[in-house]
Amino acid sequence: MRAFIFGCLLSVAGCLEAQLAVAPIQGSETGGDAVTISGLSCIDCSAAVIRFAGTPAQKVTAINAGVVQAITPSHAPGAVDITTDDGTITKGFTYVQAGTFIASNFEAVLIPLSLGANQFPGGYGSLWASELWINNGNRWTAELLFGNPDNNSGSSPVIIQGQTRNGQYIASAQSAFGLLAWVQKGSAKGFTFELQARDVSRAKLHSGTEMPVVHESEFKDSIDLLNVPIEPASSRIALRVFNLDSSREFPVHVVITPAAGGEALVDDETLIVRGGPGGGTVRSYARYGSDDDLVARYPQLANAGRVHITVSTTGPEKIWSFVAVTNNATQLITTIMPH
Repeated sequence: MRAFIFGCLLSVAGCLEAQLAVAPIQGSETGGDAVTISGLSCIDCSAAVIRFAGTPAQKVTAINAGVVQAITPSHAPGAVDITTDDGTITKGFTYVQAGTFIASNFEAVLIPLSLGANQFPGGYGSLWASELWINNGNRWTAELLFGNPDNNSGSSPVIIQGQTRNGQYIASAQSAFGLLAWVQKGSAKGFTFELQARDVSRAKLHSGTEMPVVHESEFKDSIDLLNVPIEPASSRIALRVFNLDSSREFPVHVVITPAAGGEALVDDETLIVRGGPGGGTVRSYARYGSDDDLVARYPQLANAGRVHITVSTTGPEKIWSFVAVTNNATQLITTIMPH
């Protein structure tokens, strides 16, 4: 401790530099990336001066005491120093070639339905559409990408604080069962997503069903779905399993037991999570299953009543899963979420 204090007396800037932090640490050579710098000494940081390789940030916004968001100026590719009123972060930010997707700057968010103007036919004459609304509840602007960020021209909306956008019109990629949104890291939890599935052929019966939007941190190697109703006379039951890496296939283990306890009705290790469209060239995700009803796949469930379903992986893969129970008469969907 004495040695540390003595070192600080000799080099105040060095101690300040050790306290400063920046995230993300990479961005495009064209500038315009939002970078959070913390550890500043200011209380009201609205007047803080932030420079990248000597060039002032395009804009500096106070987030909290000692924390600002700085919008990067343009600069040739390479590592540069960030200078602040409190010292220098040596080679604290690296500029990369324009158009490069920097995965470490983003968190994946699963939207388990397709978006856009397309409508999809369902059972019993139903016609389905989905709608997504996005609100940025952060105290800063944040970037959000859809679909394939490696080829994402025209689909990189920067959503300002409090702004609400209709995701149906800014999503560039579509697939039959969903989409990925890539949210600027550190901003994901501040976003509110409202996703609805609607049977537009029966709009007078119900306005739609709220569907989950799932953060990357919620993916696990084992998912438990409790108290799933098996009602083959009145409903269709579909199990969906998602994976964030669509580049390959892998097996999942499905165990279905009676809700009241007892021996497993299904113990299946042969089910495969299939790759998404494009064999991994599109950064979407895979899904398990087809349009088949769960009871059609496992007839032994016909009289099960209510069951528990556990879906797990044997390797390093992370998955997320839910069950959709669709009423045959009304087409109303009930979702059973992980616990």
